[in-house]
Amino acid sequence: MMSRSEDRAGSSVAEINLAVTEVIAGDPTAALACLDRGLMRFPIPGGHRSLGWLHLLRAHVLARLEDAPGALAAIAAADAVFGRIGERSGAAAAQRMRKVGPPILRTRASSPREAS
Repeated sequence: MMSRSEDRAGSSVAEINLAVTEVIAGDPTAALACLDRGLMRFPIPGGHRSLGWLHLLRAHVLARLEDAPGALAAIAAADAVFGRIGERSGAAAAQRMRKVGPPILRTRASSPREAS
């Protein structure tokens, strides 16, 4: 209904809320579809600060789907947004996701067992 009303901001927020619900419910495929629909409506008024965080959420979902290249690309997109707007906490979160996030995102050399 929101998408038929052409309320870009409202339908984007609704899709993102659905995506979070799907993450919690354990369906990363459905979450990714909702996120992608929500992100297609950007830019939305006042949404510039949330865009980087949405890319990180997308990276998390892609990592759960074992799509490491896609997840790393989403982290890079988040980094670009955070850098553009000077969002230090977001940049730190992106770095943390690379270092201690889902194992699929870490390099093999970062494993103590394999580094020795």
